[in-house]
Amino acid sequence: MSRPSLPRGATSAVAALVSVTLLAGIVVAATGAAGSGSTAAAPPAPVDTTPATLGPAGVPALDTAIPAFNSARAAVLSDTGQLAQLAGGIDGIAAAAATGDPTQVRGQAQLPALLAQTHKVLDRLPGEADRYGDALTALAAAARNLDGSSATAIDGVVRAGRAELRADRDFTTAATAAAAAYDVFAPLEARWYDRAVSGWYRSTREAADAYAVFLDPVRRQLTAAQQQLESSDRDRAGAAAATSAAVRRAETLLASR
Repeated sequence: MSRPSLPRGATSAVAALVSVTLLAGIVVAATGAAGSGSTAAAPPAPVDTTPATLGPAGVPALDTAIPAFNSARAAVLSDTGQLAQLAGGIDGIAAAAATGDPTQVRGQAQLPALLAQTHKVLDRLPGEADRYGDALTALAAAARNLDGSSATAIDGVVRAGRAELRADRDFTTAATAAAAAYDVFAPLEARWYDRAVSGWYRSTREAADAYAVFLDPVRRQLTAAQQQLESSDRDRAGAAAATSAAVRRAETLLASR
């Protein structure tokens, strides 16, 4: 006996997955690459992580699996996106300080808060990633109750989601290394800044040269961490876009049944 096809009412449940594609677009547009070089540290853009509200789907397993997927993925997207923004803010402070002009370091007062928030997000991301993985497993199990192209559509979302989760974990690893470098960088930069604003240096050029000396102990570590974070952020954004595309394909296919 063949498995049941997805009832037409279930298309509303699958359509709810698309709400996450909007979230992905917001995060990618707001954050960009981690090493943007901005001279001002912007606070993280607000991201709506409210789980989608679903009507009756007609398939009990999907009624549970889809909102769990929405919620878990939204949490990971929000926090990886926030990490990218936080790193961009810290990198912006570093880039501004390198000019030797302390008046350009407009985000200086935010540096301690940026670092604290970075560690806070890093602390909760592993658990969020685990919940996203569990939600993908449940979604895959729900697809086994479907038939033919309906199952294929959900399987496509699961495959893309798992690739996205791997990219998210890689990004988190890179962000952890970057946070360790930032922890060394922050007190060095703060010491230079205090001297710069107090008139310690006779010129902007001298201040820039002094900043370069201050950064010597962490320069290689910081540069390597920034480069790895930028690379993994691009991979993360690409994987998020691929998952969103899989969700849209699933919606189109299932809506046509």
